[in-house]
Amino acid sequence: MAFRHALTNRMYFFINVLGLVLGFTAVFLIGIYLNDELNFDRFHKDSDRIYRVVQFGNYGGLVERSSSCPFPLGPAIDKYFDEKIEAHTRLYNYQSPSTQIAYRNIMHYDRGFFFTDPGFFDVFTVDTIDSKSEHWLTKPFQAVISASAARKYFGHIDVVGKKLTIENQFQVEVQAVVKNWPVHSHFDFSVLVSMDSYAQMRGGKLPGNWVQNPCWTYVKVSENTNQSEIQKKLPVFVKSHFDAFIKDNNALFLQPLHDIHLTSHLEYEIRKNGNMEYVYIFGGIALFLILMAAINYINLTTATFASRAREIAVKKVLGATSGNIRFQLFVEAFVITLIAAIISVVFTELFLPWFNKITLKDFELLDILSWKNVLLFLLILVAVATAGGIYPAIFIAALQPARILKGNLRRAGKTGMSRKVLVVSQLFISILLVFAALTIHEQYRHLLRSSNGINRENLLVINARFSDLHKSYPEFKKAIEKHDAIDKITASDYIPGIEHNRHGFFIGADTAANDVVFLPALRVVNDFFEVYGLEITHGRGFKNDTSDLQSAVLINPEMAAYLGYENPVDAIGSHVNIYYGQEKVVGIFQNFYPKSLHYEPNPFVIDLVSEKQNPKIGIQYAAVRYTPGNKKEVLAFIKKQLKRYAGEKEVQISEYKDIYYSQYAEERLFNQLAGIMSVLSLIISAVGLLGLVSFMILQKSKEISVRKLHGASNSAILRLVAGEFIRIFIIVALFALPVAWFLGRLWLNNFASHVGVSLINWIVASLTVAIMIILVVALRLREAARVNPAEILKYE
Repeated sequence: MAFRHALTNRMYFFINVLGLVLGFTAVFLIGIYLNDELNFDRFHKDSDRIYRVVQFGNYGGLVERSSSCPFPLGPAIDKYFDEKIEAHTRLYNYQSPSTQIAYRNIMHYDRGFFFTDPGFFDVFTVDTIDSKSEHWLTKPFQAVISASAARKYFGHIDVVGKKLTIENQFQVEVQAVVKNWPVHSHFDFSVLVSMDSYAQMRGGKLPGNWVQNPCWTYVKVSENTNQSEIQKKLPVFVKSHFDAFIKDNNALFLQPLHDIHLTSHLEYEIRKNGNMEYVYIFGGIALFLILMAAINYINLTTATFASRAREIAVKKVLGATSGNIRFQLFVEAFVITLIAAIISVVFTELFLPWFNKITLKDFELLDILSWKNVLLFLLILVAVATAGGIYPAIFIAALQPARILKGNLRRAGKTGMSRKVLVVSQLFISILLVFAALTIHEQYRHLLRSSNGINRENLLVINARFSDLHKSYPEFKKAIEKHDAIDKITASDYIPGIEHNRHGFFIGADTAANDVVFLPALRVVNDFFEVYGLEITHGRGFKNDTSDLQSAVLINPEMAAYLGYENPVDAIGSHVNIYYGQEKVVGIFQNFYPKSLHYEPNPFVIDLVSEKQNPKIGIQYAAVRYTPGNKKEVLAFIKKQLKRYAGEKEVQISEYKDIYYSQYAEERLFNQLAGIMSVLSLIISAVGLLGLVSFMILQKSKEISVRKLHGASNSAILRLVAGEFIRIFIIVALFALPVAWFLGRLWLNNFASHVGVSLINWIVASLTVAIMIILVVALRLREAARVNPAEILKYE
């Protein structure tokens, strides 16, 4: 019966399956993404016993929430807790996002380089491909590399015993080649080098102070040890190990490995993590889309009951019970849902390359084939089939045969109120999703276009961290600024607007009587404000000589308030001293966003350092301001001068705005996916609306025929049918307004700088759905208009 009905009503069968296919395909794609997000770091053996140690410091109300810890922490915490900790390891990457690694003439800036301890392989799960030793990274200048790194540098994986050159400073010998980690890891490695190598580079010792915190530290607790047992004793550990001037305002915490990717947004993360809020949002969208697909099945099935009503009535007259009819309709629902699901799997496989492109992932359909995911898929399949089949089964099976056989289809079943409620819910969801897509797009554009306080145009950034540029920076600056298309050059220890560190300062004139405070700060050389376009609102900038090197800093208004000055200009002349010098505030600069627009501007200090005395402190990233339209010429000139003044090492040069935009990769993905899902919701709503319109035309068929016989035009009939939907829609849109406003505010509050919740977006979303309603009604009425009124009224 199901297949005969499908052949008889091919259009409705196609639309029905199409709605389910769209819903299932969207759910599968979102499910692959969510499966990846929710399974980060779970491939490690005993991953529930692995923790990252994080450090929180409170300095007079300025809180540093650091994902990294001091160098001595790993061995000390292992020794202190003895048998409670099974293993520990540290990761250190020069505090640089990439490291220059070379083999002969093959060189890459590698983002997966780390110094680490032998305990790395006891904490984390690593599978061996090739090795001639059982114990790795126990001696200086040893390395373990991934299979992808082996192919990248050597062209094959048979590389044990070969050597790599790190930052043109030292060589390491490859001890082992190991399998690549799955992509769902909060950090990935390509080259691991023994921590003793770094010690050797420093004269045989690692940094021993407890102030600097550049190491990500992980511990694996013993099998019978509870995390809380260690956490309770960490305050005592801090008191007994940290330096006296910081031990009272610092605390350590154990962060579960599973929580890092989606819930950790600390300072100095290895890389940007995901967002649990987006997981909830996409999970909700998937639920809504599959719900809408089920609603479509209900509406389209009940809308076509007229074509089956007489067949069902005859079956009932011949003895079929309502139970028999219901069972048959349930089976039909499962068959159609299964067909749609199978087609959706094919569509998902076809769309995966495109989906990988926008998510910057490498998903495969097999990624979700775990027993848990298969069980979830079957539950969704059963739920959709049940939801889609239960109402039609009850509705159609309850039809009264006598009235059907008399041709009275309008009274043969109940009214269409329940179907209106279902479509109303679809329209409500569609308005919200279109509104959300518009709001997300507007905020994404705001992130890219709004000012972070820095002039991002015509600005090049040179990554000079591992070059010799600091040794000859004054000469390089003179040579560069001779070019007619180059305005000025400066340098700093971090890139403003992207990242910064904290440095120790003493507040007040007497450093002996005051505790050190670690303030967000940049160390810069001359012309910093001119090159980056930061405005000085009070006081003066740095003098272009040596007189300000140990006597001047500039601060922002938040820093002035932190120092206790209500009026920022009153802070000029106050003491803010670093470990050396007697520095005073000489100027106030206008607020800028030291990091991305997710974060509010903090109290901030900009400190001038020497270009000649210990220049490496402030010459990590050079920045060149050039005149518009001369980028290629300027780039070629800079590269030529770098070879002369920075040595033979390849130096990265990037547009500042490209670095800035890369901070919003997650928002870019969210913007694209939200737009796609909103379009899908409109298509699915249109399919569902088609079902309800068909049902209403069927119910009003005699009324429409009478009106046509009395001369009513098609536009008048359009107003008759569409008018009812528009009245319902207006109520839906009004109800959607406060919900949209609330959800919009909730999401936008994640950003320090954001757009407002726009009434225009709600109007556009509402109009979009309204136009969709009118088009669907008009198309269906056009088909109904071809029916001869005499055919409808011949039995009256």
